[in-house]
Amino acid sequence: MQDHFLSKARLDIFRPFTGRHRAVFFEVVTELYERILGVNADYEIVLDRPTLNEIIVDALGKNRSLIFSAEDGEDELDDVVDDREYADKVRRRLKLFGVLEEYNDAASLKVLWR
Repeated sequence: MQDHFLSKARLDIFRPFTGRHRAVFFEVVTELYERILGVNADYEIVLDRPTLNEIIVDALGKNRSLIFSAEDGEDELDDVVDDREYADKVRRRLKLFGVLEEYNDAASLKVLWR
């Protein structure tokens, strides 16, 4: 039996795109798509932690003004100390909701993301 697109995705895969920080999540996923599958894709790119954090920090820098003010309840992303901690929390949330998948690369013996 053949798997369908997003057949293994969680039901709440779009949840990161509904919060106060949705502009940052949208920018991160768009940038990942452009770098990996887009027209000008870099097929040599390896999504390790430093590369992924760089993409997230860049997205935060471009979209910091688009983060909505708190309405009801706080987001764990509001309590970050610096951009690196923010990037770690964004990466974890994207992994939690199935947007990113972590795997062990046997060739480089590192944890990478796809």
